[in-house]
Amino acid sequence: MVLTRERSNPQEPVRDTPESGMRRIVPRPLDRTFTVSGTVRLDPDAPAEQLDAFLGRTDASLVVTSTGSLEGNLLAMPSAMLDGDPTTRFIGRFDDQVGQAWRIRSGTPFAVDEIELDIVVGPRQSVPTELVVTVDDVEAGRFPTGLSASDTERVETIVLPVNAESATTVRIEVAASADTLTRDWYSNAFISMPFAIAEMRVGELGLAAARPGRHSLVRRCCSHRRPRCAVRISGDLEAARRGEALSSWRAAPCRCQRAMFVSTRPAAAFR
Repeated sequence: MVLTRERSNPQEPVRDTPESGMRRIVPRPLDRTFTVSGTVRLDPDAPAEQLDAFLGRTDASLVVTSTGSLEGNLLAMPSAMLDGDPTTRFIGRFDDQVGQAWRIRSGTPFAVDEIELDIVVGPRQSVPTELVVTVDDVEAGRFPTGLSASDTERVETIVLPVNAESATTVRIEVAASADTLTRDWYSNAFISMPFAIAEMRVGELGLAAARPGRHSLVRRCCSHRRPRCAVRISGDLEAARRGEALSSWRAAPCRCQRAMFVSTRPAAAFR
């Protein structure tokens, strides 16, 4: 038996997933044992910190959040600034750039002697021209970036002269921006394209290397009188960040009565 659910393209921000979970009752002529297999993808609408924790990039000691990132693109999450890879980028959201912000929280206090940002400047990016830095909920200053829009893409490094002997959180907000406009597909109005940050260096903070994932989820299979079947999810998590399905998820054989009840629901970082 093949069971499917209706889902949408995560890059379509105006449409939610029509069927976020699945509930099916399948009559069977006899009791029998089933082996369950299928595919699962990461949910790009899940909070970025939850996805980072699942992928093994961060844990409770380091949380990276933002006011929003490029819809449907798991590679554009704010943690991309701390992965040490200049080819990956934190990309903000379309429309108003002023007011967008990102925040880093560490469970271990760290010293701040300056903050370096590698900002992408080019024909397809808006460019922050002034940033407000807050350290532990206290404003540390407003800093012009000295950047402007450009017809050629490049990465510019700026240094924010922020100093703190001990800090646990750093928040940076866009206070002014040189916006690059594009026509919105849905409204046909002009909107601002997002900014992009290739790398951020502050203290000794950085991400852990993503490790191969094997994660257990619970899915209810069979009638309500039977115990739930534990489902094992495994696969290449870097491929999952690119939107590909995890290679497989399987459960031990599950004994079902004549009316088999299959139920899935959004869980943690999956859709």
